Amino acid sequence: MITSLNGYTTVTFDAIAQTAFVEAIAVLGGFETTRVEVISVINNNPVLLLTTAVNVEYMVSFLDLTRTSTTATTLNAAVAGGDLSAQLVAQGLTELTSVTEVTSASINAPPPPAPPPALAVTHLPGLSPTFSCPFIDTTCTPGASPPCPCFSDACANSHYNSISYAELLPACMRVTLAFCEATLTGSVQTACAPFTSRKQEVKLIGQSGGVMDSNTPERGGRKSRMVLPTDAMTEAVELGMGELAYDEFTARMPNGRYAKSSYISLTPHGKTFLKLVDVEIPFTKSLSGYGIKVMKTSSETSSEWIELPYTINDVDATTAVATVRVSSFSIVVVAEDESSVPPPSPPPQPHPPPPSPPPSPPPPPSPP
Repeated sequence: MITSLNGYTTVTFDAIAQTAFVEAIAVLGGFETTRVEVISVINNNPVLLLTTAVNVEYMVSFLDLTRTSTTATTLNAAVAGGDLSAQLVAQGLTELTSVTEVTSASINAPPPPAPPPALAVTHLPGLSPTFSCPFIDTTCTPGASPPCPCFSDACANSHYNSISYAELLPACMRVTLAFCEATLTGSVQTACAPFTSRKQEVKLIGQSGGVMDSNTPERGGRKSRMVLPTDAMTEAVELGMGELAYDEFTARMPNGRYAKSSYISLTPHGKTFLKLVDVEIPFTKSLSGYGIKVMKTSSETSSEWIELPYTINDVDATTAVATVRVSSFSIVVVAEDESSVPPPSPPPQPHPPPPSPPPSPPPPPSPP
């Protein structure tokens, strides 16, 4: 709205006068002064240097459209009926001679909110017809660098309905980790959360064997570890070792058993080896003195657990490491078992009796 105030110039309509103007508008409208903003003050006719009128452009802000409409009607009527002029004088603008309306009050609705970003649409050959990309198209594009998994041949698997953390094979996991961990591409992607918040390592290992222990699941500051011996495989394969959430696989923990380690996913699930693979799983010791079980399920969709033989090495007072040997990959966990107790410690070895004192020397011979 623009109102012309006769009797004032841009010099005399100073900050004090502008504050009085705002107070008058707020009184007439019945709202707080914080809703009023003076946008500009210009001379009514800048060609005439001695002009004695200013045009005041101001805005009143409301979130409610009905309140906005009512206020616009009220202010228009206040100018036309003389109420604004009287209120301005009451607020101290005594040099005012008249008030005229230059532009009546209008309603400027805020722009509609921007639509949410769209998910990327991919037609990558090999994907399932029902595949839905979870990444938005701001950075997930065919030419993204690092590549977006939805456009990467490494993820062109007909079994994928989406890029789901628990279901990815190591090759696709490697691409997804790179995409999500890069600030340029992953920082705006909410679907990257599980890939950036969990420990997950992917490594290409061949016939000569190898070790995975750099970005693997941890417990008590100790990392899990996997050791593949030489000749466990005949060719190089991408392998993965990461942590799953309990709701990301099918098998449920039996009654009376509680996880004391991460649920560790060894991928590809079902991958078999020519030699046994050592897996070290750090876990939190039982505070109740219960025994433990190391359990394995064949895949994220299996509902069965099998128990594995294990050895234990203590790390400190609260953490230990269970080592198992597996011939195939799946999900493993160390669980506390309320129905068992750890084997008793062996009894202390008896102390040997102290050695007998040496025999006394023979008495010296009697003199002749």
